[in-house]
Amino acid sequence: QELTKLGFRDIDLADGSASMLAEAEKKIGKTGTIISLPDLSPIKGSYDLITMRQAFNYVQPADLDSFAQNIARKLNDKGQFVFTTFAELKPGLKTRDNPEWQSADAMKWQRTDESNVITTGQIMHTQRTETLDFNNELWSPSLDINIFYQYGITQIEDAFKQAGFKVKYSQEANRVCFVCSKESE
Repeated sequence: QELTKLGFRDIDLADGSASMLAEAEKKIGKTGTIISLPDLSPIKGSYDLITMRQAFNYVQPADLDSFAQNIARKLNDKGQFVFTTFAELKPGLKTRDNPEWQSADAMKWQRTDESNVITTGQIMHTQRTETLDFNNELWSPSLDINIFYQYGITQIEDAFKQAGFKVKYSQEANRVCFVCSKESE
């Protein structure tokens, strides 16, 4: 939706998760494509802009160079690839967020307990959500575990420069935003 506010009209959707793709399809009103990183071959066409939100850290280290090359092949001559990633965290760091129960109304309560364990090159993220629905007499727990890969800024720069990009980035707290451009300045 943000891209349409910026004037982009011809937007294609792709995701590795069918449920996340379905959510995006509802918002944009278009059918998307399921992909598995680093393979972008199911996506047809070439683009002026490719964006990636909350997905770059699923690219496995052994696939980083081929992923950068696949992005380059999907972009027009002056295209850009914009994405965010985690800032590199030190191994051994553990974080935990355990908020109190929250409720939009008195009959439905929810809390989410998240934790991260950082090792060399990886982050194991766990998220446990509990929902208490007194209207329907339901208690619904769910557990989600993800492995994310973390990269140093230089490692990302090198992979995308080798694929023919000019790379710019900015870091704010634990996030780094990259703009990889095929346009020569």
